[in-house]
Amino acid sequence: MQFTGSGFDIKVIPTTNDPNSANKTVRTESEGFDLPSSIQFGVAWNALQNNEMNNLEFSGTFQSNNFSQDEFKAAPSMRIMTCSSCAAALSAQARMTSHMAHHLAQA
Repeated sequence: MQFTGSGFDIKVIPTTNDPNSANKTVRTESEGFDLPSSIQFGVAWNALQNNEMNNLEFSGTFQSNNFSQDEFKAAPSMRIMTCSSCAAALSAQARMTSHMAHHLAQA
């Protein structure tokens, strides 16, 4: 991305010895740059659901970043309910960058 336009025009007085010289318009240029951005894709799979009270779910995401390393994330989640008024839940998350995945693949 790069900004341009008349807002970058500057009027300057020439550095000549002629006192009658007119002002001169000079255009400055901005440096091109990238905007930070990312995109994320995710999936979830309900692996086990034997009734409304218990379930086991696996989820994963991939996040592509243009200013940092890509990330892979995985998270299993388990919910166990023993009665209608009480519940227990367990979840965990693992995160791996594309750099880490590349080193694991070479091992």
